[in-house]
Amino acid sequence: MAQIGDAHIQSFPPAAYQSDSYISSPQNWAVIQDDRGVIYVSNTSGVLEYDGISWRLVHGTANTGRFQLAKNSDGRIFLGSNSDFGYLAPDSVGRMQFISLMHHLKHKYPELKIGKIATLGQEVYFSTQNNVFRWSGKKFNVWHSKAGFGRIYQSENKLYAIDKEKGLSVLERNRFQPVLGGKSLKDLNVVSLLPLPDTEASKPHFLVVTYDEGLFSFKDQKLEEFVTEPSEVLSQEFFMHATPLVDGTIALATITGGVVILDQKGKIKKSITKENGLNDNAALHLYVDMEGALWAALNKGISRIDYPSPLTYLSEPMGLDGIALSILKQENRLYVGTSSGLYFIDESTYMPEFQKHPHLQAEVWKLLQRGDTLLVVSSPGVYVLENTVLKQISPQTEGVTYKTIQQSAFDQNKYYVGSSDGLAVVTHRKGKWKWEGEITAVNHDVIWLATDKTGTLWASCNDNISAIDDSKAHGLQPPVRNFKPSAELANELRSFQVYSIQGNIYFGTSKGIYSLQKQGDSYQLKPDASLGVKFADGSREAINLSEGNNGDIWLTSEFRTGQLVKLQNSTYVWDTTPLSRIPRVDVWTIYTDPQGIVWLGTTEGIIRYNPLIPKDYKDKHLTLLRKVKLSGDSTVFYGAFSENGQVSLKQSPRFKFTLPHAISSISFEYAATSYDAPGQLMYSYMLEGQDQNWSHWTTETKKEYTGLDEGDYVFRVKSRNIYGIQSQEATFSFASLPPFYRTWWAYLFYVLLWGSIIWGVFKAKHRNLIASKRRLEKLVQKRTVQLQTEKKKSDDLLLNILPVEIADELKLKGRAEARSYEAATVLFTDFKDFTKISENLTPEELVAVIDFYFCAFDKIIAKYNIEKIKTIGDSYMCAGGIPNPDANTPADVVKAGLEILAFVKSLNPDNYAKKHKFEIRIGIHTGPVVAGIVGTQKFAYDIWGDTVNTAACMESSCKEGEINISGATYEIIKDEFVCYYRGKIDAKNKGAIDMYFVEEMISKEVYA
Repeated sequence: MAQIGDAHIQSFPPAAYQSDSYISSPQNWAVIQDDRGVIYVSNTSGVLEYDGISWRLVHGTANTGRFQLAKNSDGRIFLGSNSDFGYLAPDSVGRMQFISLMHHLKHKYPELKIGKIATLGQEVYFSTQNNVFRWSGKKFNVWHSKAGFGRIYQSENKLYAIDKEKGLSVLERNRFQPVLGGKSLKDLNVVSLLPLPDTEASKPHFLVVTYDEGLFSFKDQKLEEFVTEPSEVLSQEFFMHATPLVDGTIALATITGGVVILDQKGKIKKSITKENGLNDNAALHLYVDMEGALWAALNKGISRIDYPSPLTYLSEPMGLDGIALSILKQENRLYVGTSSGLYFIDESTYMPEFQKHPHLQAEVWKLLQRGDTLLVVSSPGVYVLENTVLKQISPQTEGVTYKTIQQSAFDQNKYYVGSSDGLAVVTHRKGKWKWEGEITAVNHDVIWLATDKTGTLWASCNDNISAIDDSKAHGLQPPVRNFKPSAELANELRSFQVYSIQGNIYFGTSKGIYSLQKQGDSYQLKPDASLGVKFADGSREAINLSEGNNGDIWLTSEFRTGQLVKLQNSTYVWDTTPLSRIPRVDVWTIYTDPQGIVWLGTTEGIIRYNPLIPKDYKDKHLTLLRKVKLSGDSTVFYGAFSENGQVSLKQSPRFKFTLPHAISSISFEYAATSYDAPGQLMYSYMLEGQDQNWSHWTTETKKEYTGLDEGDYVFRVKSRNIYGIQSQEATFSFASLPPFYRTWWAYLFYVLLWGSIIWGVFKAKHRNLIASKRRLEKLVQKRTVQLQTEKKKSDDLLLNILPVEIADELKLKGRAEARSYEAATVLFTDFKDFTKISENLTPEELVAVIDFYFCAFDKIIAKYNIEKIKTIGDSYMCAGGIPNPDANTPADVVKAGLEILAFVKSLNPDNYAKKHKFEIRIGIHTGPVVAGIVGTQKFAYDIWGDTVNTAACMESSCKEGEINISGATYEIIKDEFVCYYRGKIDAKNKGAIDMYFVEEMISKEVYA
């Protein structure tokens, strides 16, 4: 059955995914979804990430466009471009980043241009012009073709490729084997290879979609044209991609015709273009998401198409104008009466559009079928439509507005017509229509008519109700009983819309469903709970009651429409889930056609609901934490937990942190990956440790907490989609420290302080007892102190020359052995043009200046436990990682270098005379050295090795006012400092060495 009407389309124009924080292009090449539901889009400027609320650029993909995308059975997203390929994984702060796999090929294939990616289970296949690479998770296997490969395709758990010499081939027993008859595909530019149903004589059976030569069927080892109907729609089209849909149909991405849907026999079901909501007619790639919707990557923008979907929309773009007041289906023709006239549409045609009957321009309130004839009730009169000819059968009466019509239960040729003038009768005898006249006993206007199971006709309006005995015995003037409500009740209930449901009469009102119930000798209008208690408690309206041929009961209440479903205990529940997505519009009528399709006439056209198209409304979606920020805009988490390198939904220990007491503000951003109606998602949250209950449901996607006390906390958030389904919770655990005066070490200090006071009092009491003893020992102590002072002078002098460990060894053994260090970091400094500057200084001034700077340098390196080696003229040399390798790190040496540089710059402002300005150069290199004592008369601790020479080379090649580090040091400290590459330099015995300037430390706001 064709899905007449337009599908709901969410459009993402280029402005929707543009941002000041990254550059994006209008053009998009592929779409994929990870197991969390997050969408990734291959944009010309990189890979974009979308969670239903916000867009991001995946780190490491900027300016590397047209990535191919694929997902393996582990849920990992793989990427391939013209210059690199790899996968996506979270970094240390939960930000998705691109991880290259190029290094696993060991530069054997320096120029790779990935044409396509396919997956089979955990294995991932990348195709290039002459090779197919298989990544198993640990290593690559490679298949080579001299003639070259086209693309690769995954179909029915097999990998196919088009070899430009052998044609269609399949990977079996670790080799690409030619498929019988597949050579006919070798020269085709095949963009998609989709399986079609196999037969006994045809295995395999494929739909072959080519870029520029149309569609083919590969069947019975032959390539044949795949005929489509209507053929002219796709005859001149170019194709970019194709994908199967959940209902078995196939979606084609075309260059000029948007997205085209056809069945497996070639019949075109629908074309989706800019005219019915697509962002652009050039579709480059298609993808079916977890909810069964179709994403289209477009030359300009992105669109999400709800196809196949139980809901479609028929409105102004299809030629329908006005409010839809009445609907009727005759075979393939749909008639619609609107506020502007009578319309009809033929469902059997390709891309059908509404036609308006030219002779009826007023409101059409009611349509009634009589065989092949259509009775039309319009404001100015009642008409008969037969073979497109419209004939009026009501009298020409000014001031009368006709509203409804109902066939007699006892005489099929008799019809009752309701109008502002009351109730009239029209008959059809011997092929002619006759207006019989008014039923005078009905003395109120008639808007609604219904017949109960006894055949009694009920007529109602906004303030009156009548029951007419329709039996043949009474002729044209039947008995009439009037049940006029009180003015007060009529004013409260506003209208009395009469409906016959299962033969019983009900009245739809603004306060629910009412019925006439016998009370003594009279009948009273009272709420009726037969169709559900919620429609009898006065809390909501109930209008548009409708019963289909299959017994389904539908009604509208408070802008929501749903089906009354009867339970086993004979009670009813009102199920609005299937129609939850429809816009908030007034529904004027509900019509169920003979096939069970439900049509809603609204102020914005018609909404068509086909219950035969399956949709899982209970499918669970996920709620994701997307950002965690501290004190304003310091982001510490970007939305992707990881475990063993894989994206995880659970917070692993590496992502748990502790807030210092000074930071008492934390905010969370979250999203839900349900894309059917993202704007109508609701969220509820709580902070375990502070909140007692969950919050009310809200559309807000951010929550900030301030003034947190110390303790352990867990932030919890869940979402509810448009269908009322709640997701599982997303959680984030963290802790907040107490102020310093309430820490355990503060309490320990308090105990020690009081203990010291008590001990002091005790000591004072005993002071006199030991005073005499101290006087006797004083002399001995004085002599001991003198000896210790002299020894200390000797030790301090030795320590001023040698490191502590070396000095201790020298004192213990009388000698010190040389030692090797594998990773010492050597720092050299030098003042530029020091000789010229010294010419303007006296010897005393020169020594004073050098002493001033070097003393400052000594203090700086002492902070980081860095060993001073020696000074030579204006050069200063020190080293980290010796003699104790654990005393510091290369990063500490770089930090010391930055402080030395800052110290020198602070004493030499820019406006200082050049000849008096001291400009320093600093070089740093990390590598192996040998350290030991040189000499026997004057001890000197020194280091040797290429590392020292390389560090000196870094200093001599440095620009004044900069710190020049080697590539070896850079690889160690690159995560802690901002550096930029400045080229290579040839070093003695080392070859070309990379050099980097250190700019500053990377600011880190994470507290642990």
